[in-house]
Amino acid sequence: MNRILGKLMKKSLLIILDTTIVIFSVILAYALRYDNLFQWFSTEYDGLRLMILFSLISSAILSNALLDCYNNIWRMAGIAEAMRQFSASSLATILNIGFLYVIDIFYKAGLLTGIIPLSVVLIAVLFQFLLMCCLRFTYRILSESINKFVKMFFKSKKVRVIVYGEIDDAKLIIEKIRSDKSHDKIVTAIIEDKPLSSNRSTICGIRVYDGGLDALRQKIKSYSAHEVIISNRTLDRSRLLNIIQLCRQLQCELKVFKGIEDYDFDKGYLREINIEDLLGRSPIQLDIDEIRKFIEGKTILVTGGAGSIGSEICRQALNLKCEKLIIFDHCENSLFNLENELLEHFDKNRVVVVVGSVRDEKRLAETFSKYRPEVVFHAAAHKHVPLMEANSIEAIKNNIFGTYNVATLAIEYDVENFILISTDKAVNPKNVMGATKRVAEMIIQTLNYSSPKTNLAAVRFGNVLGSSGSVIPLFKSQIEKGGPVTVTHPEIVRYFMTIPEAVQLVMRAASLAKGGEIFILDMGEPVKILDLAKDMIRLSGYEPDKDIKIVFTGLRPGEKLHEELVYNDELTIKTKSNKIFICNANHIDKNFFTKLEGLKEQIKDERDLDCRIALKDLVKEYDYTEESDGVAKTVGDNIVEMKSAAGYAASVVQ
Repeated sequence: MNRILGKLMKKSLLIILDTTIVIFSVILAYALRYDNLFQWFSTEYDGLRLMILFSLISSAILSNALLDCYNNIWRMAGIAEAMRQFSASSLATILNIGFLYVIDIFYKAGLLTGIIPLSVVLIAVLFQFLLMCCLRFTYRILSESINKFVKMFFKSKKVRVIVYGEIDDAKLIIEKIRSDKSHDKIVTAIIEDKPLSSNRSTICGIRVYDGGLDALRQKIKSYSAHEVIISNRTLDRSRLLNIIQLCRQLQCELKVFKGIEDYDFDKGYLREINIEDLLGRSPIQLDIDEIRKFIEGKTILVTGGAGSIGSEICRQALNLKCEKLIIFDHCENSLFNLENELLEHFDKNRVVVVVGSVRDEKRLAETFSKYRPEVVFHAAAHKHVPLMEANSIEAIKNNIFGTYNVATLAIEYDVENFILISTDKAVNPKNVMGATKRVAEMIIQTLNYSSPKTNLAAVRFGNVLGSSGSVIPLFKSQIEKGGPVTVTHPEIVRYFMTIPEAVQLVMRAASLAKGGEIFILDMGEPVKILDLAKDMIRLSGYEPDKDIKIVFTGLRPGEKLHEELVYNDELTIKTKSNKIFICNANHIDKNFFTKLEGLKEQIKDERDLDCRIALKDLVKEYDYTEESDGVAKTVGDNIVEMKSAAGYAASVVQ
């Protein structure tokens, strides 16, 4: 109640001051027009004088109210507020010209004996604009002067902050800090990330320095700064590591400004440095409106919905206003946790949780029949490479025949779009997991051309940071235990992307799908895992090989040094999105489903080698060496070469 009364009092005071300004502006306007300071008081047209005064006052107050000028926080006023005040004055001018037009009509009709010159009104409105701006910006100047006075005498009680990097964000950071009453921070300096020059400027009364890291070091010392906020979220990796090291040496806390696009009112506008910042690339920007059009109002089914990728698809689908979300997964604990999380933010009638396996065709059919999904994201998969090397038959059952079950039911129940979440390990696979995902892609490609209503497509991408299969959680755990951090090979590299970025791209690819495509996501530049391990150790406040050892353990079964997103003979085609491509994937053998049935028969006997041979028959690029009884056997040598197809099921791209 007190807060509401306070706001009403501030608005009332501004209205009174604006009224005074308008009266004073009219007097000055008459003085300039007639070269007589007392002309306003000596005019004989008292009624007309009061009419124009009423018009000027009411139009000024009405215009300011309509354009929200009485709700601005004037202690942080800038160009935007000045432009809004100018717009209000322009609107007031238009209203007054209209009023003068009415007076002119009455004058010509003989109903009035005098007339007010248009020049008087225009001069009055100009003065009105200038004086109102002066009034409001004087408040800001006084506010900043008082703050500086307080800083001078109570400096030790404040958390002194230096903003580094992006000037465009500096003003936003200062405004957030000044308006946030939850802390006691003051910005003492702004450092531009560029070489030293002679230019000097200020933003919001704060001095801007250039000179990059040298200037940052100097100002942290001279201002005794407690905290550095990085406003440039695209600093290259080496520069960011230098800043981290500098702040650690000078015992200064380091934060990152989130920016408007990912500002969260619950979690604030600052965050800690994390490993994503060291990827050295700009955040991916997509047309969210196009994704929303695809998702909004639809029933979405997500298999593997409790996993790292699946759960993020669920969150984003609900945020994009899907009508209903069906989360299908066999892991009850993860489902339970995800359901509780989602129900905190979304209507329970929009979320349905189904416990079941994609291997269970009957359970899947019940789900499709009951909920009739319009879009299916198939994220369910066994994906841990070494585990699947040791349990190849389970990978085949889940990744191949689970995909077949979901895809065929999608066609049977007239689903509009089916999207398979694939992997870069499906390209020239050296492991069972990659080979099974390539077969899953082939199933989608082949089924699409016998599907009259359902568009089936796949999206292929690399590792995602923070997923259950990522090295990041492993490295974090090892660092917390004091090491060692284990890396398989000093030259191993991988593509990385954040989970939200990957899911946005998956959804955008789904909105572009016409059927049969394999979409490739632009993952940026590959990252050396050794560099990633060193960066994580430094982020944790340690030095690699000094405080925490790095140990090389050797490549695991089925692991490659370099992953690929396309086969050598695959071409990529641009789409409407500059981060998404379509590859014209390899043609598929016309006997594909016959061979698939052969694989299905092999897994019944649970004979690992026979299943791998059948898998090789489906994916000719799949090759590996099997250790058995101490003798190396190359499975590829036991395989009869695939017959050249007389015809193909179809090409991937129409």
